[in-house]
Order: sequence, then structure tokens, then C-alpha cells
Amino acid sequence: MERAAKIVNEFYETCNSGQGHGMEAFVADDIEFEGPAMNISGGKKYVEIVKPLCAFHKSMRMFKQLIEGDHVVSIYEMTLGTPGGETLVISFADWIQVVNGKIARQRLYYDPRQFVKAFGM
Repeated sequence: MERAAKIVNEFYETCNSGQGHGMEAFVADDIEFEGPAMNISGGKKYVEIVKPLCAFHKSMRMFKQLIEGDHVVSIYEMTLGTPGGETLVISFADWIQVVNGKIARQRLYYDPRQFVKAFGM
């Protein structure tokens, strides 16, 4: 139980402070990602799309984590820079399932309107 939370939090740290460097170590080859702005299947594709976005992460404030077995639900706020130089603060709910020590499923919930506009998606 604690192992899944440790993996998820190390992944978050890699995405935030590490700007995505080393995130491959946390992502399963067959990861399935679902979010309001995109869906991604496969570890290589996930890293290809998500890693560049990590460069825009400025800070993260965790509000709550709920842990049940291999499932970790995190509720947090993230401050992001944008390609246009603006700053966004977005609230997220993130459900992650860890399988064999790697993130195998991720569902991200947030209002995508500001993000989509700022990143031209």
C-alpha cells in the first residue's frame, strides 16, 4: 500500500522538480492514460507527449491522497508556466494504479479550458 504512494510521489517529483527527466523509470510499457484533453496508450507515447509538458511545471501543492492497495488518488493544485509566459493555477484529481512497481493506469480530472487555450491544443 505505502509502496504505491511512494512510487506515485516519486513520479510527481520527477515531473515537477526534475522536469520529466527519468520519468521513463516510473511508466509501464502498456500505460493507459485518460484525461479531458487527451488519451494516450503506451509508455513511449506517454513519455513523448507528457515529458515536454513537465518543463512548464512550477510548483505543486498536494491537498489529499487516498491510498487503497495499488490505487492512489491525489487531489492537488499545480502552478504551470505557459508557452506564452503566463501562469496558470489548476486544480487536479488524479487516479493512478501501480502494477509491478510502475504506473499502469492514470486518469486525470480537471477543467481543461485554460490549459487547452494556453497550450494551443
